[in-house]
Amino acid sequence: MAAAATLGICSDLLVVAAAALAVLFVRGLTAMQDTMAAQGPYALVRPAHAGAPAAAI
Repeated sequence: MAAAATLGICSDLLVVAAAALAVLFVRGLTAMQDTMAAQGPYALVRPAHAGAPAAAI
């Protein structure tokens, strides 16, 4: 019985983590789409981190 409860809690935590990552992904995608809508299809999108290459030139 305790093992089932532990497994349920772990699966719930994984669902919460996946939901948080999905929210971050959608926010980043929306920001990129807003930039593309404002500046056109060849807009320079800000890299995700300092070492990432630019999206389009």
